[in-house]
Amino acid sequence: MKNILFTFTMLLVFCGLSASAQAQARVSQFTANSIHPHSVTANYPHEDCTVISTAYAVTAGTNTLTFSVGSGSPFQIVRQSEGLNCSITADFPVNTKALAVNTLTTGIRPALTVTFSVPVTEMEFQAQIFGFGTERFTFEVFNGEESLAVFTVEDQMDYTQTGLRGYIGARTSGDDRITKVKVWAEFPDDAKHNEAVANKFAIGPVSYRLDRDE
Repeated sequence: MKNILFTFTMLLVFCGLSASAQAQARVSQFTANSIHPHSVTANYPHEDCTVISTAYAVTAGTNTLTFSVGSGSPFQIVRQSEGLNCSITADFPVNTKALAVNTLTTGIRPALTVTFSVPVTEMEFQAQIFGFGTERFTFEVFNGEESLAVFTVEDQMDYTQTGLRGYIGARTSGDDRITKVKVWAEFPDDAKHNEAVANKFAIGPVSYRLDRDE
């Protein structure tokens, strides 16, 4: 009887691990710019410093991308530059216009959700935290309400990795598509910088592909 129970238990563990590995294999991660020539990039059309409500939609190509965070987290358009209004110093390429998440309530770190009106085969963008030290982004890729995979990106915030640090990207395989991605930001441990950062981070333009065969 013990042998039967042991065998049954090991079978459950094996099946669980196999299912997890299979789900993760359905999506591969990008950790640096890998934009395909036929990718479409969604830029942010509003002027620098524009404050936007907690839901924001941008149309690019045949797709509409909707950005949402929840109550208490308005967006603002910022730019990688020096000396300009609403400029930021980060690792975005120079002059990049970015969408900043300004969470007003300290201690709460809501997920940023990016939803595609037309499902895509791959998506990628760069994310940056406003602060110093180590940053970590966790992002979850969905096909409808099904979670396909969860990935983590962790970097040191030293402002020397232009276009590389905080790069978030994923590509599906087979018949899977990406309908949305959720992103969580973990901020530096240093308390004085945490207070100044006040749960703020930004993402650059989002690129996507509809079809792998283009």
